[in-house]
Formats: sequence, C-alpha cells, structure tokens
Amino acid sequence: MLAIACIMLAIAYIMLAIAYIMLAIAYIMVAIACIMLAIAYIVLAIAYIMLAIAFIMLAIAYIMLAIAYIMLAIAYIMLAIAYIMLAIAYIMLAIAYIMLAIAYIMLAIAYIMLAIAYIMLAIALVCSPLLLPCTDQLMITCALRYAPTMFAPF
Repeated sequence: MLAIACIMLAIAYIMLAIAYIMLAIAYIMVAIACIMLAIAYIVLAIAYIMLAIAFIMLAIAYIMLAIAYIMLAIAYIMLAIAYIMLAIAYIMLAIAYIMLAIAYIMLAIAYIMLAIAYIMLAIALVCSPLLLPCTDQLMITCALRYAPTMFAPF
C-alpha cells in the first residue's frame, strides 16, 4: 500500500511538475507578448515622433508660404504704385507735348507775322523809295537780305 501511495504521490508530483512547466510556458508566452507589446509601443512612439516632425515641417512650410504671400502682396502694391506713377508721368508727358505743340503753333504764328512784316517792309521799300531817308533804306535792304535766315527752323 505504501508503494502504491508513493507511486500515486510520484504521479501527483509529475503532474504538478507538468503543471509548473505549463505555467512556465504560459509565463514565457506572456513575457513574449509583453515584449511584442513593448516593441509595438516603441514603434507607435516613433510614428508619433515622426508625425510631430511632419506637423512641425508643415507649420514651417505654411509660415514660409504666408511670408511669400505677404511679399507677393507687397510686390503687387509696389507694382500698382509704379503703374500709378507711370500713368502720372505719361499724363505729364502728354501735357508737355501739348504745351510744346502750343509753343510750336505760337512760334509758327510769330514767323507768319514776321513774314507779313517783311512783306510789308518790302512793299514799303518798293512803293516809297523816295520818302525814306538813306539810313532807313539801308536798314530795310539789310533786313530783306538776311530775312531768309530767320526761317531756318522751318
């Protein structure tokens, strides 16, 4: 009986040993699962770090884009000012050309009046040579002689 009891106790210890082995295998599997979970959390942490870096770079890109738009707006404002100044310059140039045209017209009128004066002098010279003193005749002759040089600009 004692032998049977010892055999049964040995079988119980063997079964207990098998149970401990299975428990150890279970703990090893839990440890492997925890290691894999830790690796997963490390990978997730790396992913979040990379996402944070990506958002920082995106923020920098948006800031640079905003600066570029501000500079573009300044450039358009300066271009508008330049076009306004160019328009003022063209208006002033047009006024200058109009004044120049008026000056040329007045100059033409002056030359026409001068020509009329010379024609009247010529008529006076032809019509009344005896009525004019010698000095006046000489002056009229010289004036008629050099009159063509007065019309040089035309």
